[in-house]
Amino acid sequence: MAGEVHKQPQGIMPLFKKTLDELTKLLNNHVQLLKIEIKDEILSLCKSVVFICLGLCLGFTGLIFFGLFLIFLLSVFVPIWVSALIVTLIYWTISAIFILIIKSTLKQMISGFNSVSEEGKTTAEEASKWILKLK
Repeated sequence: MAGEVHKQPQGIMPLFKKTLDELTKLLNNHVQLLKIEIKDEILSLCKSVVFICLGLCLGFTGLIFFGLFLIFLLSVFVPIWVSALIVTLIYWTISAIFILIIKSTLKQMISGFNSVSEEGKTTAEEASKWILKLK
């Protein structure tokens, strides 16, 4: 048609440069996304640790008062030092169970964070290989 302008086909070098620029933009965007994902994982980890600590503090306070109640209740039947010993053994058992649960939970959180970082590392290595192949 009379009003249309036909573009001449470009050479290989401008197309190669454009492709390389697009690949670079894609990799930069992927790195930005990876940074956001890592930031979210760290924020989630910090929140979880804070909630675990708050839960432990509140739970331990409740256990102290419940322990005092048990000591006085058991002192009706046995000497007070025996009731205190029984309650102390119960506390140690409960504390050990909580420590094992917390350790397991933190290990799962850290493994999730490590999987995200490994994915980013793998992606960066693949991208560097692609760029080297293109050069």
